[in-house]
Amino acid sequence: MERVDAFNEHDVQAFSDFYANDAVLIAPTFPEPLTSRASIHQREVDLITAVPDVYVEMIDAIVDGRTQVVEVVLRGTHTGPLAGEGGTAPPTGNSVEVPMVLISRFSDDGKITRENRYYDAGAMMHQLGLS
Repeated sequence: MERVDAFNEHDVQAFSDFYANDAVLIAPTFPEPLTSRASIHQREVDLITAVPDVYVEMIDAIVDGRTQVVEVVLRGTHTGPLAGEGGTAPPTGNSVEVPMVLISRFSDDGKITRENRYYDAGAMMHQLGLS
C-alpha cells in the first residue's frame, strides 16, 4: 500500500499528498480534528521528530467503494521532543507498540477527505511514560 510505504519511508510530502486540501483527520490524541492537508503534514513531521524510527506494520486492509479500513501496528522509540496539547514532552527513550485501525473515506479523485484513527491513547501514553 503506497500510503503505508510513504509513511514508513518518512516521506511526509508523499504521505500528505494522499489527503485532500480540506481533509479532516480525527484521532484520540488530537484535542481537535485536523482540518487540512497542511495540518496533517505538520502532525506527521511532529511524530517523526518525536519518534524518528516510527513505522507501521500493515496487518489487513478492506476496501468497499470509497471507504478503506486499514489495521496497522505502529512501533517506534520516543527519542525526540513530542509536541502536544499541553506543550512539548522531552524524550523518554521508551518504545511504543500500538495497534490502530484507520477508516478513510475517499473523494472521486482518490484523495482522503476524512479519516478516523482508533487506538488506545492511554496505553500508548503509558508505554511512552507520559501518563
